[in-house]
Amino acid sequence: MSPGSVAEGRRRGLPIAFAGSRPATQRDLSQEQRQDDPGGDDERRVQVHLGQGAGERAADREEHLIERRPEPGRQSGARGRFAERHGYRETNRRYNSYLDVQAFDLSRFEDPDEVARRAGVRLMSYAELERERGSDVDGLQREAYALGVKAGADVPRPEPIQMPPYEAIRDIFFAPETFHRASSVVAVRDGRIVSETLTVMRSPGIAYTNFTGTLREERGKGLALALKLRAIVELKHLGARLFGTTNDEQNAAMRGINAKLGYVADPPVIEVEKHLT
Repeated sequence: MSPGSVAEGRRRGLPIAFAGSRPATQRDLSQEQRQDDPGGDDERRVQVHLGQGAGERAADREEHLIERRPEPGRQSGARGRFAERHGYRETNRRYNSYLDVQAFDLSRFEDPDEVARRAGVRLMSYAELERERGSDVDGLQREAYALGVKAGADVPRPEPIQMPPYEAIRDIFFAPETFHRASSVVAVRDGRIVSETLTVMRSPGIAYTNFTGTLREERGKGLALALKLRAIVELKHLGARLFGTTNDEQNAAMRGINAKLGYVADPPVIEVEKHLT
């Protein structure tokens, strides 16, 4: 990408990330399927993210979600034309979605504890499991991370997911000032986490899902939906207004769960790339 192209992209408000660099925003590392550093050995590939990721402020989301949703064609069309003019091709679309927590109606769904009983697991908040485990905070965090590695490997994406080491992302997931233990929910079988949804709260009243995943042998039992229901109920009790998440277009299963729950998707963040010669 030429310096002029970078300057034009920034002037237009386009968040730009280069292969081999850190992702453009912390949100790029925080979703119900992980988007990791594009990295690798090929530093001649440049990726650009066209959309809302880099400059978005969660505190502004409520009015935008309810009243000011832009028309997808108008928003993505101009950015797509910009990318095409500079020789980029689209590789992926990602959707930021938000749920109006206080308007959520749990009565539309089966009791999550009944789902857990039928599956033979225990549902509990991360805070409850942390108290149960005692002083081994690091060990519990590593167990939650290990599940993310296993479950994340099966998430549909244009490119394989390569989770960074635990030490590199510990503060993104488990930072004391943002990790929300009460609305992070796990399913436990024989003392081991088999499904989890991890929540952060970086702005008052606005929560965000960092990761949701289930081990392969535990899928098809409704656990992901049950976990998210428990998280939403806790957030509603605490007075949260919005609950956000991010999914790739190919992740039809998780996007379907979120649509069933009532999440409303923003226009897509479009990923494009260009191979330099």
